[in-house]
Amino acid sequence: MLLSLAVLGGFALYVMNAQERERLRQAVRRVHLAVLCVAARVLDAGAFFVRAVRARNRGARVTMAALVVVAAATVFGGAFNRPPRDIGADIEQLAATESRISAVYDAAAAQFRLGAMTTASLAEVIERRIEPELQIARIRLLSLEQVKPEQIASLEKAREYLRLRGESWRQRAAALQRRDLKALRQVEATERASLAALAAAVQDAGPAKIAD
Repeated sequence: MLLSLAVLGGFALYVMNAQERERLRQAVRRVHLAVLCVAARVLDAGAFFVRAVRARNRGARVTMAALVVVAAATVFGGAFNRPPRDIGADIEQLAATESRISAVYDAAAAQFRLGAMTTASLAEVIERRIEPELQIARIRLLSLEQVKPEQIASLEKAREYLRLRGESWRQRAAALQRRDLKALRQVEATERASLAALAAAVQDAGPAKIAD
C-alpha cells in the first residue's frame, strides 16, 4: 500500500508544473507543522500514561492490559481469519488497463502517421503516459496476497503479462528514439507473448469470477 502511494505521488509530481509543485510544497509544510504539534501532544499523553502505569495506578494498568489484548487479537485474528482473495475483479481491471493504454498509443500513432507528431514525441507518450500506468498496475498486482488456490495460475500469468508488456513498451520507446525499424518489428513478438499471457490470466480467472 505504501509503495503504491509512493509511485502515485512520484507520478503526480512528474506531471506537475513549477507553480503546482510550489503550492504542493506549501501545503506539505502546513501539514508537517500540524503533524508535529499532534505528535508532541501524543508523546506528552504517552509519557503521562507510562508514569501512571509505573506508579501502579489501577485504571492505567487495566487500560494497558486491554490495549495488549486488542492488539494481539487484531494481529492474530487478521493473520488466521482472512479469507482467500478472489482476484477476478483485479484481472478484469488489468485487462481494462491494457485496453486503455493501447488506445492511448493508437491515437498517438495515428497522429504520427499524419505527420503531426515526431518519433521522439511518440516515445515520450510511452514513457510519460503508458509506462507509469503500467507500473501502477504492476505494484497493485504484486500486493495481492492469499489468493484463492484455483486462481494462483491466473495471478502468475498476469504477472508474466506485466513483465513482458513492460519490456515491450521499453523496447518500443528505445526503437522509436533510435528510429530503428528492425527493432520495432522485433518488439511485436514480445508484445504478442504478453497479450497471450493476459488472455490466459483472464481465462484462468474464470468469467463467473470476473462477473462477481
